[in-house]
Amino acid sequence: MTKTILLTGATSGIGKAVALLLSNAGHQLILVGRNEQKMQQLREEIKAAPKLPLFYHTDLSDLPQIKPLCEDILSKINQLDILINCAGANISRGPLSQIPLTDLDYMMKLNCYAPLQLSQAFYPLLKESKGIILNILSTVCKYANENIGGYTVSKGAMDHLSAVMRKEARRDGIKVCNLYPGGVDTDFRAAECPEYLQAKSVAKAIQEMISLPKDIVPHEFIIRPMVEENF
Repeated sequence: MTKTILLTGATSGIGKAVALLLSNAGHQLILVGRNEQKMQQLREEIKAAPKLPLFYHTDLSDLPQIKPLCEDILSKINQLDILINCAGANISRGPLSQIPLTDLDYMMKLNCYAPLQLSQAFYPLLKESKGIILNILSTVCKYANENIGGYTVSKGAMDHLSAVMRKEARRDGIKVCNLYPGGVDTDFRAAECPEYLQAKSVAKAIQEMISLPKDIVPHEFIIRPMVEENF
């Protein structure tokens, strides 16, 4: 069945793989990304899809941009079945004793506050459709690792936020689900890691999560590459 799906982080990595997979499956997509050049590339790659997506160039770390983004989307759609919060970043490596608070603030905005603001804005439509909020988190939420403390804190905050929202939203028929990928071979990393999960594989996991029967709520799904041993 065709769904209307809003996807953030759509211009690279996991988000781009999800955009290509779901658009080719015939879903109506609303795609949000912060890199304008990559957005244009995605337009070219996706132009033969059964349904042409709506494209939005927005930096979700700049929170004042989110309200007009949501207002414009809401002026163009009257249904939303799935919100996939995939945008995220880690801009700081090193011990927490040395992390600049400006870096932590940036990651909190992008990795936690922006998904919350989007969930709030589209909650009425998701309530109407008995829809899904799917948050793409990380295994750092489950197993802490040194020198990525800022990323861990921001993703961990979103993890706990999701747990609370799951309890609050279920009375309205909304599923709140989290995916926790381990290492993924994307440009998120400084070097190529072909032994890690492939973005296309993670996209297929996401497709499965949003395609389950209505009576199943996949609260948490942890996926890792076989080579990963840091847990």
